Amino acid sequence: MAAGTGASKGEKALPCRFAFAYLTLNGDAHAKNVSVLREPDGEWRAAPAYVGLTRKAVGKALDRLIERVPTWMDRLEELPFDERVIQKLRRAAQYRVERLSG
Repeated sequence: MAAGTGASKGEKALPCRFAFAYLTLNGDAHAKNVSVLREPDGEWRAAPAYVGLTRKAVGKALDRLIERVPTWMDRLEELPFDERVIQKLRRAAQYRVERLSG
C-alpha cells in the first residue's frame, strides 16, 4: 500500500478479528498466522497488508466489537457444549471485554 492512501478494508478488519479471537478464547490468532517482514537492517514491520493501521482505527474496531458482545453472549447456551464449558467461556469473555475496554 502506498503511503498516505489509508487502511484497506482488510486492514481495518484485522484488529476486530484479533479481538474476537481473544474474546472467544481462540488460540489460533497468533504470530504464526500474521505476516511480518524483516528489513535488511534487521527491523521488523507488518507486511503490506497490515500497514496503515492506526490507534484510532484499532480503537474504533474494538469499540464496535465490544458493543456487539452482549448479542452473542446471550446465545452461548445454543452452543453444543456442556454448561461448565459455556460458563467458562462466559467468564473468560467477560474478563477479556473488561480488559479491552479499560
